[in-house]
Amino acid sequence: SPQRTLDRGYVIAQLANGDAVRSPDAAPVGTALLLTLARGKLGATVTASDAAVGNGGGSSSNTTGSGG
Repeated sequence: SPQRTLDRGYVIAQLANGDAVRSPDAAPVGTALLLTLARGKLGATVTASDAAVGNGGGSSSNTTGSGG
């Protein structure tokens, strides 16, 4: 189940329209994200990504929290 995956430490990253982020290209620098964790949600903004620095289609993005 999705909750069991979240319980293992994974996060679901979504765009403002609810679409899941599957590639750095889908969330360029400055994009607001909603991160769903095992026990809550966080707002974040993309500050860097593999796509932004030209390293190809990696699967991770660095984010910094923007919610409180």
